[in-house]
Amino acid sequence: MVASKYGRIDMVRVLFGDPRVDTNAKELRGLTAVELAKDDEVRNRIDDLVLFTNQPAEDGRITAVVRSFFVEDATIRLVVKSGAPSHELSFTVTTCRRSLADFENLAKLLALENPASWLPSIAGMRSPFQISSKPSRAVLRDIQVRLNGFLKILLSHSTFSTHEMLWEFFLVPDIQADMMEKRSKLKAEARLDRVREEYEPVEDVKDVEQFVDHARDMVRSVNYATKSVIRRTNALRIVMFGKASHPKPFTPFLHVTMLNQADLSEAGQIASKSLKPLEFIPSTHINALETYLLTLVPPTSHPISALHTTLLSIHSTLIALLLSLSRPTQLISSINNSSRSLNRNYASLSRSTRWPLGLLDDTRQRLDREKEEVIRKEEEEKGSLGRELRYTQQVVAGELAGWQEWRAKTARRAVRDLVVGMVVQERGRLEGMRRAIRRLKEGGGEGVVDEEGYRARVEEERGQAGGR
Repeated sequence: MVASKYGRIDMVRVLFGDPRVDTNAKELRGLTAVELAKDDEVRNRIDDLVLFTNQPAEDGRITAVVRSFFVEDATIRLVVKSGAPSHELSFTVTTCRRSLADFENLAKLLALENPASWLPSIAGMRSPFQISSKPSRAVLRDIQVRLNGFLKILLSHSTFSTHEMLWEFFLVPDIQADMMEKRSKLKAEARLDRVREEYEPVEDVKDVEQFVDHARDMVRSVNYATKSVIRRTNALRIVMFGKASHPKPFTPFLHVTMLNQADLSEAGQIASKSLKPLEFIPSTHINALETYLLTLVPPTSHPISALHTTLLSIHSTLIALLLSLSRPTQLISSINNSSRSLNRNYASLSRSTRWPLGLLDDTRQRLDREKEEVIRKEEEEKGSLGRELRYTQQVVAGELAGWQEWRAKTARRAVRDLVVGMVVQERGRLEGMRRAIRRLKEGGGEGVVDEEGYRARVEEERGQAGGR
């Protein structure tokens, strides 16, 4: 924070490269190091460092939402950066500032052009300006994390990863929303024409219905398992950061409070301050206790929180897949309704030919022409629905395979990052405990526990207790 505030870029780079440093740590006012930066140049350098902490794609390009900030007009802006390797040791980085409305417009236009593709929803986000005089930075951070996950999902999507609108979104600083909307509408019309010309209608919908039902059952089973893991991960987050209380069994008037790691650290710090006035406790012991309590402070960016965020991102794709698999079912239902209506009209047309000859011929011919026109329109509608169903089935089947590969890679990477993060954290905690022991030894060894002697005394007391 100090290096960022005074513009010491080299020091910031060194500290940022150390995995033990909590880059999202906040000071008393709730500001992070990048928010305390001296000027925009320092913020831009820190944003570049944040960008290169993300995983590169197969082509080496790295794209991420690196920062978010408030604007005076009661809106937010998100800094989107993308870096591509230009030479062996250099990257070309582009920076774009986008609003939440830009992300929502991107999702809407992509869904307009590809209605059969699955697309995670980003609607329903909380506003950080619920208290206008004091906007919430925690809500702003949550929006940034969700939109960063949304952008990464699109970049790994089998359909949208090569879409020109997506690449313009993070490569072109100034985009025109009205031009993008007109282009998307033209593409949607071209897609309808292509489906009408290139696809044959589905005659028997049973095979498609069987495929969709099987795919939906498989996705649902994965969804149940993912939600179970999310609940367990959230329970671990509560242990780290949250607080919960529950009644003790068989004692309805007593309550047991489950303290988390942050509460334990805070309670220890309060206790250490209370122990300082006690003269019979050596100062080395107080210093060692304070050093040990520092190891109990959980970092702002905990590996379990990162795992929870990744699991929520995977869960959003599962919900989107279930919604996309419901579209073929709706088309099949429409085709069945159209078939029943056609059968009724054909039966009505055959009954109209039984009229007595010469009786109301003009009226009968007019009604027959009207029924034939209705039958023709319904046959065209049924054929259009059959073509749309075949197109939707092919898109869903292709994207389902790509999603399965992406989910496996993302889950493996999340578990690997969790293990690496926990190892780094536990190593830091071990070093802190060693530091506390050194503080004890600074006082000449007074009060230091002899491990072998302690074990001998414990065994002796156990033997005496057994004899009694």
